[in-house]
Amino acid sequence: MYTGTTSEVTNSDTPMLGIAATDASYGVTVETVGENTPAEKGGIKIGDLIIKIDGTPVNTVAKINELRQKHQKGDTMVVTVFREGETLDLNIVLK
Repeated sequence: MYTGTTSEVTNSDTPMLGIAATDASYGVTVETVGENTPAEKGGIKIGDLIIKIDGTPVNTVAKINELRQKHQKGDTMVVTVFREGETLDLNIVLK
């Protein structure tokens, strides 16, 4: 599921993240990262496992969308990912 499509941006004030991801047993696996999106600019990479958004554990794309919709465009969202054995906090400025 793509979280932050062009149609969402043009049809609402919901901020865009710019990834496609799938639910995993622990977190959400990033499948694609859109070019020039907040996700790419903030350092999210294909294969990252998103485990928290703003400190809240996530294990479904729906939960990421729920938390993303609480933000405004221009807000910074802290995305915690597990990558290559490390946990990283990435600051993503939504647009």
